[in-house]
Amino acid sequence: MGDRMWIQIKCGGCGELNPSTKDYEEDPMENGVYYAPSSGFMDFRCWSCGKDNWIGSGYHGIVVDKKELKRRYKEEGFE
Repeated sequence: MGDRMWIQIKCGGCGELNPSTKDYEEDPMENGVYYAPSSGFMDFRCWSCGKDNWIGSGYHGIVVDKKELKRRYKEEGFE
């Protein structure tokens, strides 16, 4: 089993933190962005602008469309 974590991350589109600092500090396991690459959790949808983001190395969001998101998961071995 690989690493699993709840993170706070900026959207690659609008730059908003997901989740907000207040929500993250309140309960990171409930409100944080779930990131578990070995289990296929490598993206999130921004709560502010609604854009899909791939979680890149260094834990930063990269805005992707549905086709790009599917391609990236396939490259990681998830189909």
